Amino acid sequence: MKLRLMFLLPFVLLSTRALWAEPVCPWLTQGSAAAMLGGDVSSVIKLTPPGEGSCVFSLQQGAAMYSLEVVVEGTPRTVCPPTSPKLLGIGNEAVACRLQRSPNDAVEVVSSRVRTLYFTVSLKIQGAANPGIPLIKQRDIVERAAEQVAGNLF
Repeated sequence: MKLRLMFLLPFVLLSTRALWAEPVCPWLTQGSAAAMLGGDVSSVIKLTPPGEGSCVFSLQQGAAMYSLEVVVEGTPRTVCPPTSPKLLGIGNEAVACRLQRSPNDAVEVVSSRVRTLYFTVSLKIQGAANPGIPLIKQRDIVERAAEQVAGNLF
């Protein structure tokens, strides 16, 4: 009897540990977001069935706050103006735009669709009139993240 209990104990401990595990973003890993933003990121993951939700990866560098956000949902979200440039190879109907809300608040966005799911990837930069990530790299970060999201939705 003791031998049987000793054999089952590791399985019980592993299964209870899994109950307390933090949710993981199914579309973009925390490591990928950290590599793209250039430092350790914190994350907030909100998942809702069926296969929808959001992941926000944040990095504070000095006065600047960088937030890389992925939103996946069943209905389209109109974020970019109709004249926004179209992107090829990132899902279907992909568009990109930059929304400059103020000198200290800008958002780089890619919006697209894979099958019946719509997704938006955005990089928000707040609190720095001269951010540490150059403008061309900001667009590159959002496009690379959108490619990963689209690939994970297929």
